[in-house]
Amino acid sequence: MFRKTVLLFFIVAFITSSIVTHASAQDFKPRIAFIMFVPQNVEATPLIDTIPTLMTMAVIRTGHFEILEKKKIEKAVELEGFKLSGIALREIATLGNKLGFDFGVIGDVRKERGMIVTNVRVLDIRNNTTCYEDTITATEGGLNDKIHDAATLLVEKTLACYKSADKPPEPPVNVRVTAGAKKIRISWGNSDPKNVAGFKIFRAGDEGGPYTLLNIVSETTFVDENLPLNETVYYKVKAVNKGSLESDFSNAVRGRVVTGPPPPILLLTEPDVKSAHLKWRSRPGTDVAHFRLYRKEINEKEFKEVMTFPAGNLEYQDRGLKDDATYHYALSAIDQSGAESDMSSVLDVKTLRVPEGLRAEIGKIMKINLSWEMHPSQVIEGYNLYRATERAGDYRLINKIRNRSMNNYLDTERMGDATTYWYRVSALNRDGVETDKSQEVSGTTRGKPPVPEGLTAKNSEPRRVSLRWVPIKSPEDEIKGYFILRSMNERGQYLSIADISGANVDNYIDKDPPLKDNTTYYYAIASYNSAGIQSTLSVPVSSTTKEIPHIPKGLKATNGEVKQVTLSWEPNAEKDIREYILFRSVTGEREFSRIAYVKGRTLYVDSGLRDGVQYSYTIRAADEDNLISEQAPVATGVTKPLPKKPSGLKVSEQNGKKLLQWDPNPENDVKQYNVYRKGFLGISQKITTVQGNSWIVDESEGKKRHELFITAINDPGLESEGSDIIVIEK
Repeated sequence: MFRKTVLLFFIVAFITSSIVTHASAQDFKPRIAFIMFVPQNVEATPLIDTIPTLMTMAVIRTGHFEILEKKKIEKAVELEGFKLSGIALREIATLGNKLGFDFGVIGDVRKERGMIVTNVRVLDIRNNTTCYEDTITATEGGLNDKIHDAATLLVEKTLACYKSADKPPEPPVNVRVTAGAKKIRISWGNSDPKNVAGFKIFRAGDEGGPYTLLNIVSETTFVDENLPLNETVYYKVKAVNKGSLESDFSNAVRGRVVTGPPPPILLLTEPDVKSAHLKWRSRPGTDVAHFRLYRKEINEKEFKEVMTFPAGNLEYQDRGLKDDATYHYALSAIDQSGAESDMSSVLDVKTLRVPEGLRAEIGKIMKINLSWEMHPSQVIEGYNLYRATERAGDYRLINKIRNRSMNNYLDTERMGDATTYWYRVSALNRDGVETDKSQEVSGTTRGKPPVPEGLTAKNSEPRRVSLRWVPIKSPEDEIKGYFILRSMNERGQYLSIADISGANVDNYIDKDPPLKDNTTYYYAIASYNSAGIQSTLSVPVSSTTKEIPHIPKGLKATNGEVKQVTLSWEPNAEKDIREYILFRSVTGEREFSRIAYVKGRTLYVDSGLRDGVQYSYTIRAADEDNLISEQAPVATGVTKPLPKKPSGLKVSEQNGKKLLQWDPNPENDVKQYNVYRKGFLGISQKITTVQGNSWIVDESEGKKRHELFITAINDPGLESEGSDIIVIEK
């Protein structure tokens, strides 16, 4: 299996293809880079050089590839800010496109029990795909032969990928010639730069041909030198792609060597950011129609055309250059007939460099102080500062400084604690054009503040927990306070319940809102500094709040008492019981109502009740901390009921008088009865009280009609409801 990162590019040789007249299109060789393999175990470490070296040498012997130079790769890695210890596949593709190699060979190696297993992958940079994969298994003694065989197959498969183009490229466009003394410069445009490997230049004496191959080049210009004066020639160009397929001919262009004007005078070149400012003038008395500017880098052999200007243009700002790079410039003059002069004297210019000396101060809370050397060029008017969280990460602009002499900055923007940040700086000119970013430097913010020690939690407090800890002794800006965190489980989520300001505070009471009774809580503490950064949590401690009183036992309620119920219960075992709270509910009611607080006793008489009603009671105990127990089981008591109303009333004659009789009440404690006469508007009048169950009607009042009813009275004096009314008439 391939890892997504590799350790280091390993380049063993650099082969330069010399292009000579009448060379073949096969001279355009694909470029390949071999990459040090990744060891999968310690035993494989010595092989990460050996295997790529053997494979590289085998590929070199085939003569089909150019091997990229190691120093070029390493320099590009450094400039791009990639890590040599871990280059990702996408970064290899970036380097391939930048440096122009077509294939990258990566792999990994494992060695176990004398067997070597190597995985190889060939990356096609052009198409961003894998061209070929192979697994090589060999003993140490047979490794050379296995690698040689694998390299042969690798070359075959890779060349197949390279030559897989299914159609020829487009022919060159905009072919034009410029005549000079004994030479003609041919230039053209490349319509398919990604796939074109080079160009064939053909020349003929007549426009219709025949055309003879003059040379093969990889650039888009060619100078045909040592031509006779006034000789007319014709040129055509073909493009050749990386699959060796040729385009059609370009259009034919005509050239003729003529005597050109004298070269202009290049006066000065001034450096700028990624550009150079040039000034020139023509020779006195010269009839110039145009000027043509040429440029080459210090390591290039040939000048390349930059721009052609009308005769009135005497200065130019050449932009898009590299930083801190030396360029050579020359000018030619072109007269009205199109004849071009020789080049002027050459002047060089070195573009402005990136800022140097970037430094980052470490160890500050949520801030990093940056400084760098002031740029020496007066052209620079300011700086751009960039930051990333990884050395090879994306650098984000954090500040624009519009003063060349201001070469420091304090970064405080959204910074983390104990976090490393990477910085780069660029310089700006008056137009806002900036140099490349400088070499990256890192700065690390201060670590988290120390963890508070000695956290304790008091047990058995009523609905609260008292916490104490040892205050932290630290620099003034280190500790600004403490966070108290709480959880219901030792390994559960701890939530902040208090923010305590002050480094010297050493206690806290968790009570608002009140805690639950007989419940275990877990606490941790963290300090925080002036930037609000929190330390690691302390080791948790636990505390269990005070238990509520036990439920009172043995609650009893009497039955049959007149208008009252007597309640009794057992005293609680707790020593701090303050009182008992009694509750009552009448049968049919759902809620209990508090009726009394009882202190120092276990007996209570609930009086003033209704006759013959069942009452339900419960009780709770309350301690000195106002903790209240759960309800005791319900006890019921029934008050003594009223006697039943008399029944069986009847009237008979006895000795000429009317005798009213009724059935004796079934209750044993009924000893007497009251006789009532129903009066006007329902108002009743008590006539008499009798001991037995009969009464001789008193007719002395002379009334012709009596409406009477009887009530029964028991020993406690409870009187029943009235009996049914009996009517007695004379």
